[in-house]
Amino acid sequence: MIATDSDREGEAIARLIINLSGNSRKTIKRLWINSLETSEIKKGFQNLKDGQAFYSTYKEAETRQIADWLVGINLTRLYTLYMQKNGMRGVFSVGRVQTPTLFLIYQRNEEIKHFVSKPFYELYATFTHSNGKYKGKYKERFDTLENLDKGKVYGCSGYKDGCKFTLPKRWSQKALTKKNVQDLLSKRETSLIKGFKSKKGSNFSAKLTLNDEMKLAFEFPKK
Repeated sequence: MIATDSDREGEAIARLIINLSGNSRKTIKRLWINSLETSEIKKGFQNLKDGQAFYSTYKEAETRQIADWLVGINLTRLYTLYMQKNGMRGVFSVGRVQTPTLFLIYQRNEEIKHFVSKPFYELYATFTHSNGKYKGKYKERFDTLENLDKGKVYGCSGYKDGCKFTLPKRWSQKALTKKNVQDLLSKRETSLIKGFKSKKGSNFSAKLTLNDEMKLAFEFPKK
C-alpha cells in the first residue's frame, strides 16, 4: 500500500522504493487523502484505491526528474567549462525551472531600469441599463487626445466577456461630441443637434436617442 503525499512527488517516492525493493509486480493499493483529520484518514483506509489508477502520476514525476537531470547536470557542466575557459571562476548552475525563471526576473529588471514615464489618456463612460448604472473603460490607452479621437467608434470595456456595444463618432455625416456621447449613455438622449445630412444631401436637425436595444435613432422636433 502507498500512503505517501497525495501528489506526483509522493507517488514517485513510493514507486521508486517499491521498484528498488523488487516488489513492483505485487498488487498496489493507494491511500489518497487531502486531510490529516482522523476521520478523513479512517475514511481513506476504508476506501483504498487501485494503485494502477495513479501510475500516470508517477510517470509524470519521473519525466520531470529525467528532465531535471538532463538539463541540470549536463548543461551545468557544459556552461561551467565554457565560462571557466573564458576566464571566469566558479560553478555556473543551469536548471530546467531555475534558469528560465532567473531570465524572467532579469527581463523585468531591465524593463524597470529603462522605463520612461509618459502621459496617457483613457476613455471612460457611464452606462445605464435596466438594473442600474456602471462605469466602463475603453480597452485601449491613448498617447494624445488626438489619438483618442481617431477611432470610428467608442467600444464597450466588457469586450472580453462578449460585449459588442459601440457608439459611432459620426452619424449621418455629423461628428458627435463627447457631450453627445455622455448624454446618450447617461440620459439615453441628446439635446437638439444641428447639421445632420440626409442621403439626398439635405441638412436637418434632430435629437439622438438610445433605445432599449442600445441602437441609435432620430427624434425630430415637434412641429
